[in-house]
Amino acid sequence: MRVKHIAEGTYTLTCDEGELSLIAEGLYAVQDTGQRCLDRGIPDEFDAPVLAEELRQLAEMRLTIAGAMGTEPVFRIIDGGQA
Repeated sequence: MRVKHIAEGTYTLTCDEGELSLIAEGLYAVQDTGQRCLDRGIPDEFDAPVLAEELRQLAEMRLTIAGAMGTEPVFRIIDGGQA
């Protein structure tokens, strides 16, 4: 995997399918843990909206990766292929 700094705040990630799949699975793990925290009411009323927005962004990232790979979501190892 390679990461290239293009401009302030912009990077290009170059990786193979296996690496991209691992990235997607890691995003799922973080998203799942965050959702469990929200479901249990762990974040207070100030942190909960921020976490909810971050979880939405993670879901978008996972769907973008799945679309780029031209397949069903690549999270089959962790969640049986559910996005």
